[in-house]
Amino acid sequence: MDELSKLTILREKLKLRLERVSEIVEIDTLNKSSLTKTGFYHFGYNSGMKRAIENMIDEIDDIIYSIEKRNVERLEEMEKYNG
Repeated sequence: MDELSKLTILREKLKLRLERVSEIVEIDTLNKSSLTKTGFYHFGYNSGMKRAIENMIDEIDDIIYSIEKRNVERLEEMEKYNG
């Protein structure tokens, strides 16, 4: 399996995780008024986790874009020399 496929699979797994964490954050937000000190820390943790996952997805998107760009450049270079 090439690096692009691995990154794409990782990205999809992170998107699924992001959906789950987003649901938890939404529930936490709805229950915000009744949170205890411990609950508040969980709310902060889940929000932080959501941001971290979003950042990871953005980083993976950047890497995938650079790999695809490099592949296109290589293909264009090969076509230039072969055709």
